[in-house]
Amino acid sequence: MVTNIQAARENAPFPGRRTGTCGGTGQNKRFLGVPVKLSPVFFAFLGAGGIFYAPEWGGLGAAVPFLAVLGLGLLCALRVLNTSLPFLAADPRWKKRFRGAGIYCHALGLGVLLGVAFRFAAPQEQRPGLLETRIEGLAGVLRQDLRGLRNGGAVGYIELEEARGWTPGSLMPGAGGSGPVRASAKGIMPVFFPPDSLPRLAAFGRRARVYIEGKVERSPAFGETAFRARGVHILKGAPALEQLRTGLRNSLIERLSPHDWGSLALALLLGYRDALDVDLAEAYRRAGCSHILALSGMHLALIAGMVALGLKKPLGLRFAALAGGIALLPYAFLVGPQPSLVRGLVMYILGLIGIWGKFPRNSLSLLGLAFIIQLALDPASGKTPSFLLSYAGLGGLLLLRRPVENLLRGRLPALVLKPLAASLGAFLGTAGISAGFFGVLYPIGIAAGLIAVPLTFLFMILTMAGIPLAAIPGAAAPVDTLLSLCYALLKGTVGLAAMVPGIPADRPLLWGILTAFLSFLLFAWGNWYGIWRNRLAPFAAA
Repeated sequence: MVTNIQAARENAPFPGRRTGTCGGTGQNKRFLGVPVKLSPVFFAFLGAGGIFYAPEWGGLGAAVPFLAVLGLGLLCALRVLNTSLPFLAADPRWKKRFRGAGIYCHALGLGVLLGVAFRFAAPQEQRPGLLETRIEGLAGVLRQDLRGLRNGGAVGYIELEEARGWTPGSLMPGAGGSGPVRASAKGIMPVFFPPDSLPRLAAFGRRARVYIEGKVERSPAFGETAFRARGVHILKGAPALEQLRTGLRNSLIERLSPHDWGSLALALLLGYRDALDVDLAEAYRRAGCSHILALSGMHLALIAGMVALGLKKPLGLRFAALAGGIALLPYAFLVGPQPSLVRGLVMYILGLIGIWGKFPRNSLSLLGLAFIIQLALDPASGKTPSFLLSYAGLGGLLLLRRPVENLLRGRLPALVLKPLAASLGAFLGTAGISAGFFGVLYPIGIAAGLIAVPLTFLFMILTMAGIPLAAIPGAAAPVDTLLSLCYALLKGTVGLAAMVPGIPADRPLLWGILTAFLSFLLFAWGNWYGIWRNRLAPFAAA
């Protein structure tokens, strides 16, 4: 009896947490004495991410898919042996372990295959079809909304279709002189648009087909070639639905821009930063709070939460959550496919499936599944800074939030402890990536976020309430006053935090290793300490 109770205690999961994981075969194991949850989705995520972000393969590139398929075939053979080996049938424990290892290995192999597919599906390097010095024009489709620049112009990306230029000799044999030439082109190219072209581009919007005249130049800001346009021609307007989206977006921009707080509201609600004050944007960056301006799951959670909260009583939890998810779809379409926003939307949809069915809701497994789904939808976004920072930040938050809370519980008020643990986990998860892309770290953001994030939530709620209230006589002025006050508090908070100097991080690999080691120590120490406190809790209560 005592042995059974002791065994049950040793195999017990974390208190208050579900034992299920995505895939239906999640098991609680111990890693250095700390209970951890394993799931097939986690191993598929490891395989896909490891292959997708691996360095260039060189001559081994053609062999990787073959080796992956061969390995998957060997794993299938292991599953067959699992049911045929005599010693496995005689020992149920080994049979269970062997079956679990086979499932995890299958998931890892499937992830490797997916990683290979995502890697080859991602857009390759630019292929303009002509020598760069001879290109005079490009034709293609606008992939996203333009982003304003300080000089009054804008930058955007086009999906290349055709390049036009000149050739030093005629294509006809025996003819001399130069002549025009066209060639098919592939890839994605950043384009700098002149200020006088922006009104027409803004009117037609994303997915319009354009022809741009100019020249190709090297752009250190993008680490690749870019196109400097001097003239823009609209070849074909965007689809009707895209034009409707552009009209709604432009009307919101015109409505909010006149207010002193309007530029920040547009950045937080639409991701439109063209009107954002340059000094304020720089203050957010130096305060380590630039992630607040990036549309992400935080913004989706606020919108869906407001809808679900208003409908929870008449509809119930499930239908209210479904209504919140439906409300997110037009919002995501209006804003555009920003990587961090897509990640939040995919995870919310997976969470809805968990509410309506028996789909387990382990957060880390949902994050890994969202990673695979998003790469399948848009492999090109997988190597963008916003994609990497979004997943790394949320992964660090999920892994380290509970261990940090275990270490600091009782030493800090709960109102401060939870956001501090989340902020520290997100910082450690993204430190190596931030060092690689930006070369500097701002740890002050861990503390500044404790004030900036709640103020941002309040600011967004007031903004969403103020848009419909503006049509009611006498109701707009109080909301405008509250928004101005909240805007001043946010500006003062990030301005004060921006005065703290950052830490130069010119060696991203070193910072990545250092923060990974520190994260491991916090994870192990915090969980061990939590287990130790849970064992002492019954004695303290007695």
